[in-house]
Amino acid sequence: MTNEIKKEFPERKLKLVVLNETHELLEEKPKLLVTDETHEFPEEKLKPSVINETLIEVQDLKPRLSVIIPTYNRENTIEKCLDAVFNSYFKDFEVIIVDDDSTDSTLEKLKKYECRVIELKRNRGVANARNVGVKHAKADLLVFVDSDLMVHKDTFSKMLEVYESGQDIKVVGAVESGKCFSPKFSDNFCTLKICYDYKWKKNTKVQDHYSAFNAECGLIEKKVFEEVGGFNTKYKGAGVEEYDTGYEIIRHGYKNYISQDILCDHVPKPLKERAIKLFRRTATYVPLFLKKRSFETTGGTGTLFECIMSLLSLSILVTLPLLLSPRFFVVPLSLSALYTVSNIKFLFWITKRAGILSFFPTIFASMVLHTSMGLGIIYGFSRFIVSQINDIFSTVYYSIRIYTSRLPYVDLFVTSKCNLSCKHCFYMESLNKPNKELTLEELQKVSK
Repeated sequence: MTNEIKKEFPERKLKLVVLNETHELLEEKPKLLVTDETHEFPEEKLKPSVINETLIEVQDLKPRLSVIIPTYNRENTIEKCLDAVFNSYFKDFEVIIVDDDSTDSTLEKLKKYECRVIELKRNRGVANARNVGVKHAKADLLVFVDSDLMVHKDTFSKMLEVYESGQDIKVVGAVESGKCFSPKFSDNFCTLKICYDYKWKKNTKVQDHYSAFNAECGLIEKKVFEEVGGFNTKYKGAGVEEYDTGYEIIRHGYKNYISQDILCDHVPKPLKERAIKLFRRTATYVPLFLKKRSFETTGGTGTLFECIMSLLSLSILVTLPLLLSPRFFVVPLSLSALYTVSNIKFLFWITKRAGILSFFPTIFASMVLHTSMGLGIIYGFSRFIVSQINDIFSTVYYSIRIYTSRLPYVDLFVTSKCNLSCKHCFYMESLNKPNKELTLEELQKVSK
């Protein structure tokens, strides 16, 4: 049977998967089924977890890239994603799909593709799913691709071109092309807004100052990924984990490179869905911002400009009732004018691509997104302050309980011997010499 497998897949590193000692080859293709895994990356190296499987090596060919695709309920986009991946000019890669306990037909749609599928029994978020994929990656270079994203034919080859152009380049990210796939303006607006957020210096195609790691479509050395601790699994939703990882990459002395020549396309999202995600993402991002004490660079939603626009848009919403006042109606009008002037470059940029009729809908859509971010900022800060107050009260409460308890004093009166026996203690010998202990009568007096 081994020779037959080699003939069918001559250019792949194949494995027979033996589950529960049944010695069956899964679906005639090299797939890996993992029932339940959680992987965080502390400071130490990855540790192999115990899986109820036996793996038999058939052929040993190490791929150049390990393409890791986390997915959850993506039955509408996973085929487009994989078709684009396998249509790449660069072919020396393996594909690892980590299904985060999908409840739709995502797993069924994966059966026709030559890839390894890791099936998780519980949904623990995209950060954990990516970490699990890294654990099973064979290549020294990792490429993360979201399951609602389509790479271009030259995406992987251009990533490698940038990676190999300098010794200090360990991380390379792609950017969205801005290509629109939907006839609806609201869907296309979200795509164009993300594309516009990437600002570039003149005559510069590669930037090394980007603060986030483009986890939706990005390359990183495996050893660097392990060194920075992988993705933080406390961030279950997509978005904030890439800012946290980008921060760790910079903290460890590396740079996040992005190139405007490395392109990908995102499946468009409705304005309402995008606004809800931005609210949740912004609220989750607040503690990370307080930890970093700095805004994101261009290309991210956590920039200083986006923060100001979010608060300005929220101010417009709050002052709208003043339009009914003959004395103060000018306040919301002035704030609206200031908002429009501040975003005038983006408005002109988008009207060139969507037409002059999109000018006013663009203002409205921008204000919707910025308002959701403003609400996220307020909610995130409120939640952070409440958690800090709760921590303070908890500390005070338990400190009072400890110092008002009689038990520590009883222990001091019961014996003068120290039972810690620290090696560096200068008084250990004298403390542990035989001496008089308290009698039962003395104990009763002390405990009253």
